[in-house]
Amino acid sequence: VTACVVGPGSLPTVFAHVFPAFDEAAQFSDEPRAAFLCTFFVAFLVADCAVGALHYPSQFHVFEGWIHHAAYTLFFAWGLAQHASVGFASTLAMEIPTALLALGKCFPACRLDLPYGMSFAAFRVGLNLYLLAQWYAAGLFLWPCAVATLALHSHWFYRWCKSYGRRGAKDEAPSNPL
Repeated sequence: VTACVVGPGSLPTVFAHVFPAFDEAAQFSDEPRAAFLCTFFVAFLVADCAVGALHYPSQFHVFEGWIHHAAYTLFFAWGLAQHASVGFASTLAMEIPTALLALGKCFPACRLDLPYGMSFAAFRVGLNLYLLAQWYAAGLFLWPCAVATLALHSHWFYRWCKSYGRRGAKDEAPSNPL
């Protein structure tokens, strides 16, 4: 549900302040929609940690669960405290692939492996790379966060490509290893 709200919900912010024209000044400003999306995302991260610990601890890994969620919670909470929701909400478009993945998990007949992979490449790698370049060029201190996120997303995308290629060679529907 969260990815279906924050991913598409962040697109107006991305198109207004990030792409195709990067608005450096807007990165540290607030907008009601952006603040709502960031707050909603932080609430989800905290709730997911609690639910994960109680109901699916074997699937809630240390790095990809606890550390990842804690870092994002602190990152977004700090952005909200600084009244910089626009810059932070622009990263939420990276949740669009998660929405496609969740659709396939909830409704197996709706599983879309190739569109998932393409959206992952576009948003979690492409948008991340674009934000990194823009933040670095503008001298905004957010760029190290983009480096860390890009490293994680590139690793996940590499794993997905290996799985897709391996299963595609066998003429089977590839799974999503994420």
